[in-house]
Amino acid sequence: MIISQKTMKRLFLLLILAPLSLALSAQTLLKGTLVDSLTHEAEAYSTVRVFKDDNTERPVAMSITDTDGRISMRVAGKGRYRITFSSLGKALVERSLTLSGEPEVDLGTILVHADAQSLGEVTVKAQAPLVKMETDKMSYNVQDDVDSRSSTVLDMLRKVPMVTVDGQDNITVNGSSSFKVYVEGKPNPMMSANPSQVFKVMPASMVKTIEVVTNPGAKYDAEGAVGVLNLTMNREQATGGPAPDGHNGSVALSAGNRSYGAQGYVSAQKGRFSVSGNMAFQHQTIKGIEVAVDNSQTADNGTSLTHAVSETDQRSNAVLGNLSMSYDLDSMSVVSATAGLMHYRQKQHTPLLISLRGGYYGEGASYRNEEWERPKYQNLSLGADYQRFFNKERTRSLTLSYLFTLNPTHRDMTNYYELLSGTPLVDLTDRMSLNHMLSRENTLQFDYITPLSKAVSFSAGVKYTGRRNTSNAEYYTATAGEFAYRNDLSMRYKYLNHIAAAYAEATAKSGKLGAKAGLRYEYTWQNVTYELGNGEDFRKHYGNLVPSLSLTYNMAPTRNIGLTYNMRISRPGITYLNPYVERTPLSQTYGNTTLEVEKNHNVGLVLNSFSPKLMVNASLRQSFCDDAISQYQFYEGSILNTTFGNIVRQRVSSLSSYLNWAAARETRLIFNGSVSYSDLRSTALTQETSGWVGNLMLGLQQTLPWKVKMSANLIVSTRSYSLQGWSSGFSGVFGSFSKDLCKGRLNIALQYFTGLHRHGQLAFDNYHGGRNFAAMQHIRVPVAQFAAKVSYSFGNLKKQLTQRKSKIQSDFIDRKEGGTQLPEGMGM
Repeated sequence: MIISQKTMKRLFLLLILAPLSLALSAQTLLKGTLVDSLTHEAEAYSTVRVFKDDNTERPVAMSITDTDGRISMRVAGKGRYRITFSSLGKALVERSLTLSGEPEVDLGTILVHADAQSLGEVTVKAQAPLVKMETDKMSYNVQDDVDSRSSTVLDMLRKVPMVTVDGQDNITVNGSSSFKVYVEGKPNPMMSANPSQVFKVMPASMVKTIEVVTNPGAKYDAEGAVGVLNLTMNREQATGGPAPDGHNGSVALSAGNRSYGAQGYVSAQKGRFSVSGNMAFQHQTIKGIEVAVDNSQTADNGTSLTHAVSETDQRSNAVLGNLSMSYDLDSMSVVSATAGLMHYRQKQHTPLLISLRGGYYGEGASYRNEEWERPKYQNLSLGADYQRFFNKERTRSLTLSYLFTLNPTHRDMTNYYELLSGTPLVDLTDRMSLNHMLSRENTLQFDYITPLSKAVSFSAGVKYTGRRNTSNAEYYTATAGEFAYRNDLSMRYKYLNHIAAAYAEATAKSGKLGAKAGLRYEYTWQNVTYELGNGEDFRKHYGNLVPSLSLTYNMAPTRNIGLTYNMRISRPGITYLNPYVERTPLSQTYGNTTLEVEKNHNVGLVLNSFSPKLMVNASLRQSFCDDAISQYQFYEGSILNTTFGNIVRQRVSSLSSYLNWAAARETRLIFNGSVSYSDLRSTALTQETSGWVGNLMLGLQQTLPWKVKMSANLIVSTRSYSLQGWSSGFSGVFGSFSKDLCKGRLNIALQYFTGLHRHGQLAFDNYHGGRNFAAMQHIRVPVAQFAAKVSYSFGNLKKQLTQRKSKIQSDFIDRKEGGTQLPEGMGM
């Protein structure tokens, strides 16, 4: 029998592949999930090793968990094996297992807990990651940033990806100021209304993480045109164990050339009950803010010119506090309560010199304006939550939440006028305005989440929000040195807002693909009443259907790409709606009660990649809005009017990038930058503007000899655009030095910030113009500041590496965080 050469090749290949096929058929797929024993958060990128029972030195298989802590690995052979699970800062977990050739074995849920002993005795050399990246949000770990010991939250926001803080402390997210601020997953009206004032006096040490949610899901409120900033407060908890009772705390004092403050923190645990509280006081003084303004107005009687110069002194005091309590009713349910308090008071004195000539002003005149302004913002919030889990994996739960907020706001202003030369061409009567606004809000929410299968989960909920806003604006004018109330120029205004919402959202995963789709419907009832009769009462009802979608593809365990879409709305607040007219001799400012809801459509493409040395995020985003709310100005006679309207067609294309490079064991380099192109058009004003905008932050973090931690940062921004003008960019540097003493209980930090203009100033110019007017403003702010902070920690609780989160059910709380962590105007 003669065997052909072709047949011989086939037999030879069969002999080679036969053992390989037998080995593959004998492989067993091991599956499971690794989670933290206290928080039940996924343990992403933990190391899983499989050893033969009689040889624990050399593993026969090794893998890492994915972004959701899931285990998927193949083991060849039969017999007894030992499996180990290891995570940074967690105790080693071992399991014994016997394999008999099964195609698949489910290990179930493996719990790991903090290794307090190893954390106390071993120096961890790997740098903690500052940023966790996902397709639809990014989390900045404030407490792992060395600047957090001595800086404010506003300083930290300059470092956060996709967030920009300009030279006037205006905050934007993805280039827009239309965002909402949340605390612990719940809306905070005061912070949303006055973010820069609050954040510039809030110590960064009060905040654990800052989350930038660029693609909020259906569970989030629809408000916030470009997304949400969520602050998780710094509340350390005890590790688990048989006797966790005890307490932790810290106190801190700070002082500098422009500010001083104090802060205290304490947490305690007794059995199933835990409590934590934070309190801070901050005083800030800025003197010599220089402003020069030149206005020109063209009319039939010629060109009217106005020139004004001023030098402002500001003083502010802020008190901030929060309290959190929780009690575990049993292993499957918990009840918690929170309380928050903020009090911000500012006193501002601005002497102005104003000169007028030409047009309406003929041969001209000049006068002095002594302006005293006393704004005060307050916030009180009280919340209660109950959460019940229905399975041991804690993947099925029901949450009931209630939140009450009270926001009194006061803005008192007094103006004294003195004619210096010429004839009184404008009304120079001394005047005083007392504007008091009060906002009350009650929120009740029910959320339910359940898995439909191993790959699909479903959540749904309903929410009711009742808002009652009142405004009492009293106007006074002086006669013979005495101020008299003017009923004709005063206003009392009541604004009721009821919002009912329902949502449904599904999340699915299949292999390397992930998807989340949701739909939210909100119906709003509005009722406006003018109690003095100087306005027309009206009612308005409307509904909004808000879709959201995100798709994720995991190209590798350390690389993913995502596509997102959402529609967001922005309801005009009482500041935009309030029709009260704030007057000066040359201008008047007022709200617009006819404003409509602003609707934004956002599409994004996100790329995340990381390694033990380098973390990279790039986000490409396109935003569309045809009815954007914008402030605008126009002249009636010689009076400059400032108000708001749905008058802008807005298109914004942006690319933002964040890089974090662990160049060495003690060295970290950070790049945070963005470039965008804005196109703004208004048919109502027959105006349009467009241009490129760029922002850059470069940072260096270095551990110096004697374990001194140093941070140095450079910030640079280019010109930005609004419908009627532009604002110039600015540049500055900030950073800190800090040193731990007494085994880490005592910390001493030095912090600095300075502009790169002369004398450490921030220098920027603003231009505004319309059909028949133009205004140029030059501002110089003396921001150079140096401060020292001393903090001392005390207590007898072992602190865990992973902080226990609130039980409140929301996208901020219940979604996994794995997948991105490194394995290591002036009045005249």
